[in-house]
Amino acid sequence: MRGLLVKTISVLLVLTILLGSKASTSGNAQAEPLTTVRFVPSSLNVEPNQTFTLAVVVEDVVDLVGFDIQFSWDTARLAFINHTLTVPVETYTNPMPPSSYAGILHDSPFVLQDEVNVTVGTYRGAAAGLGLNGFTGNGTIAIITFKALDLLGSTHLQFAIHDLADPEAQPISNTAVDGVVSIWEIHISITSLLNQTYSLNSVPLTLSLSKPADRVEYSLDGQANVTVTENTTLSGLSDGSHSLRVYASDSAGNTGASDLVYFTVDTTAPFPVDIIAAVLIVTGATATGLVYYIGFRRKKVARKPSRL
Repeated sequence: MRGLLVKTISVLLVLTILLGSKASTSGNAQAEPLTTVRFVPSSLNVEPNQTFTLAVVVEDVVDLVGFDIQFSWDTARLAFINHTLTVPVETYTNPMPPSSYAGILHDSPFVLQDEVNVTVGTYRGAAAGLGLNGFTGNGTIAIITFKALDLLGSTHLQFAIHDLADPEAQPISNTAVDGVVSIWEIHISITSLLNQTYSLNSVPLTLSLSKPADRVEYSLDGQANVTVTENTTLSGLSDGSHSLRVYASDSAGNTGASDLVYFTVDTTAPFPVDIIAAVLIVTGATATGLVYYIGFRRKKVARKPSRL
């Protein structure tokens, strides 16, 4: 398909010159290796039977006049619903949620391919402009909607083709970033830990769950799971990098896992203000009962069974 994309742009370029117009040059297209093709959002947590939408975007591109992309998904976990190829930008002038970018390409581009194969789980979209007015900046290539199926776990949306071309039919160097969709029946968010450096060897662990659970565990640095019954504090942390993931399950067999959170402990660093704020927030939230966390054991003492 790269050959077809290049040939199409070359023919359009020749036709334009014959009509008496001058084609633009690619400028810094080959000097800009930072162009990225990716999904927005890049990772997403959903529940079974939930419908959700992803955008395919190009970022930091210079003088783009044509693209050819193809990506795939696991049909055992995701079912295709619908899609829109958002070219040209003059037609799709507003941001295309969940992307914050409008459409892409100019000059009433020729759509070379816009096909979905629901059997094998692939989408391929390709379009080429007249080569006179290259697209520069950030743009949305396509919007695609899926429905999550009942098979739990994480699945990737993987790029097989991500060819971009400039007005001289030359390839534009780019990096493609695959997307991740995690299907869980209980969504878990770790609200107290950020990807940053903490100057204490004890940090609060505060959780938010989408529904009650009977069992909640965390794994620190890939070690054995530790069961918790309420928001807690991770104590005795060594200086260095750490990772943490939280798991939850209930008696009905619903399960969930949080995103993997990375953080660093450096007790030689100055005491940051944000830790003081985090402690105050956690303390205040606990005192007022606003944090939805693992208090089911306390409730069981009162003979009122409950699940987290």
